[in-house]
Amino acid sequence: MDEAEAKLSAEALRKKEEKERARQMKKSGPKVKMLRS
Repeated sequence: MDEAEAKLSAEALRKKEEKERARQMKKSGPKVKMLRS
């Protein structure tokens, strides 16, 4: 796998993780806000 492909898949993975985190944040709400600050 060349560098561009690796970068692309890493980007996709990060986007997926962010989406997952956002979904969980909606579910658990205030708890996550407390952890963040």
